[in-house]
Amino acid sequence: MKWIYVFLSFVFLSSCYKDKGNYTYKEINEILIENFQPQYHAYYLKDTLKISPSIKFTQDSLSSDRYLYEWSLLRGGQGVAEEYKISHTRQLNFPVTVPSNEYLLVFKILDKETGITWMQKSNFTVSTYFDRGWLILGESQGHAVVDMISIPGSGDTVIIKDVMQNNGLKSLKGPRNIVSINNRNVHNPLYILTDDGTYELDKRTFASGEFANIKNRVYDVEKQSNFTAGDILQNFSVNRFMIGGDKLYINGSLSVNDSYANPASRYSTSKYSFKVAPYIAFTKNPMGLVQGRMLVYNSDDKRFVQFTPFSTFCDSLPDNSGDPFAWKTGMKMINLFNSSYVVPALGKMSYALMENDQGSRFLYTFTSNIVRKGKRYDVSALPGIKTMKHWGFSGTFPIMLYTSGSKLYGYNYETGFQFEKDFGKEITLLHFDTLLENNEKFYIATFDPSKSANTGGEITKFTVLRNPNAIEIEEDINVKWSGLSKVVSMTWKWF
Repeated sequence: MKWIYVFLSFVFLSSCYKDKGNYTYKEINEILIENFQPQYHAYYLKDTLKISPSIKFTQDSLSSDRYLYEWSLLRGGQGVAEEYKISHTRQLNFPVTVPSNEYLLVFKILDKETGITWMQKSNFTVSTYFDRGWLILGESQGHAVVDMISIPGSGDTVIIKDVMQNNGLKSLKGPRNIVSINNRNVHNPLYILTDDGTYELDKRTFASGEFANIKNRVYDVEKQSNFTAGDILQNFSVNRFMIGGDKLYINGSLSVNDSYANPASRYSTSKYSFKVAPYIAFTKNPMGLVQGRMLVYNSDDKRFVQFTPFSTFCDSLPDNSGDPFAWKTGMKMINLFNSSYVVPALGKMSYALMENDQGSRFLYTFTSNIVRKGKRYDVSALPGIKTMKHWGFSGTFPIMLYTSGSKLYGYNYETGFQFEKDFGKEITLLHFDTLLENNEKFYIATFDPSKSANTGGEITKFTVLRNPNAIEIEEDINVKWSGLSKVVSMTWKWF
C-alpha cells in the first residue's frame, strides 16, 4: 500500500466551456452520477466495499474508451491530505485493506474528449473488529498464519482470516506462540514467536517488518544469529522478562524502550551464562501480568533458580531436610504451566513436568511469588504421558489435563481419578483461559486433514464440572469455531 501526499484544491466545474475565438458557447457532454450514498461503512480486512453508480450522459454514452474512471480515498484536511487510489474501474469492488479511520471517498470520471473531470464524493468510515477477541496462531504448510475470532460488544463472533496478510513481514516458518500483553498503563505489545524470529505486531493493524524483530533490541554480543524468544512476560509496571534462545533477559524498570541488555541467566559469582529451559514460572494477577519473583530452570545444573524484576543475575534456592523434593532435581524439564489454582498456605500453583535419565516422569508443584514447595508425584504410569504434547491445569480443582494424538486425558493428582476422551482427530492445542475465565474453562483445538491447511482447524470450549467422584467435562454448545488454520496457539486481545 503506497500513500501519496497531494495538495487539495477545489475546482467548480461548469457544464459549458468558452470558445475564445468567437466567444460563443457550445453544449458539452454532461455526466450525472447517481446511486451514490452520502455515507459508507466497512470493517477492516473483513468487508469488501461494492458500489455500482448509475451514470447518465447528456451526449455520448456508447464510446467506452472515451472515459477514464478513478476511485480514491482521502484522509486529512486543512489543504493537505493523503490520497490512496483504490480502483480504475467503473464499478467499485474494493477489499478493505486500509486501517480504521474516517476517509473521503472520491469517484472521478474523466471525459478525454473535453478534458473535464466529473466528481462525486462520500464519507467512508472504516472500523475494526480487532479491538477485542481471540488471536489464533496457526500453521499452513509450515508457515505462520494468524486468524482472529473477533468478539465485538454485541457478543457475537466474527472470524477474520489471515490478519497478517500484506503486513510488511515475509512469510514466517515454524509458528510457536502468540503473546498479547494487556497492560493499558504502559507499552502493551503483541508478539508472534516463530522459528524465523520473534516480531512485534501493531495491535491495531498488525503491521510489522524486519525493524520489529526483537533481536534488534537485545544488546548481547553473544546472542544467537537466529535469535527468537521462547517466552515473554510483563508485570504491571514496565518490566518485561524474556527467554531468548536459551538465556534469560530482563527489561529493567528504567528501560521503557523495550530493550534488553546482558542476560540475567547467571550467578552473581560468575560472568558466564547458564542455559535455561524455555519457560518462566510466575504468579499471575487478574490481568495475566506477573506478580513478584519468578523461577526459571537452569538446564546446565538441572535445578530451579529465582530472580526478581530488578535482577541482573539469578539465585539458587535453598533446600531443607524433610522437604518433598529438592530444587536441584537432576532431571530434564519437559514442560511448565502457571495456573490460577490456589492451595491454602501456599498460593497460586505452578506445575513442572520433569523426566529423569531412565525416562520416568514426575509432576512438581510449587509457588513462585512466595517461593514454596508443594509436592512431587510420579506420573510415569499415566496413559499417554510419555507422548504428551499439550497440557494445562484447572483453576478450581487439582486436575491436570493433557493430550496425546487425538486423545484428551485427565488426572486428579490428589485423588488419583483419571479421565480419557477420544476426539477422533489430532488435538493441536489445549488452552486454559487463565485471563478471562480463570477457573474451569478450557479450549480444545483439532485439525481435520481431509480439509485444506487453512480451513481444517476447529476450536471447541469445555468446562470442568464440579464432581467430587470423577473427572467430568461438558462441551459448550454455543462456542465452536471452524474454518481455521491448524491451531498452534491462542491469546486474548482486548486493546
